[in-house]
Amino acid sequence: MHVADITISFSSEPKFNEYMKSIKGYGCKLVYTEIEDYELLKVYQGANFTFEIRTYSMDHPDLYKRPPFSYFSIYFNTNYGFKQGD
Repeated sequence: MHVADITISFSSEPKFNEYMKSIKGYGCKLVYTEIEDYELLKVYQGANFTFEIRTYSMDHPDLYKRPPFSYFSIYFNTNYGFKQGD
């Protein structure tokens, strides 16, 4: 388990796109992707920081419908414990 240095949550698609553009602009590379239950996890890593982007879709046809929302967690690479190529 990792302890995030910063976590940001939001449900605005324009804000999500703004953060993704910034992360890619820093030269970060996608190093891991996973889909489980209602969660999409993507991990981007650069020279100094690791970004975990978790997007949740709570659209269940029998129970409820809720717009997707995302969490961005930002770690110093020294605190994350996962390096590109591992």
